Amino acid sequence: MIETKTAKSDLKIPVFATEAEEAKWWYDNEDLVADEFVKAAREGRLRVGSVRARLEGREPEFLPPMEIDDEDSK
Repeated sequence: MIETKTAKSDLKIPVFATEAEEAKWWYDNEDLVADEFVKAAREGRLRVGSVRARLEGREPEFLPPMEIDDEDSK
């Protein structure tokens, strides 16, 4: 199976043969994805409007790092 590694992340997303296979992977790994989102927010790696920005030929804007209470991220 071919996998795609996301930028600045250890999260590996497989290449899926079917939409059903992809849906199952995202469902089975929702906690892992949520943890990665929290990590990215803390590190200031979240971007806003990246698809639109790229279509317009510009770089997306980064959000500032977020302070996330560990109790909220569980």
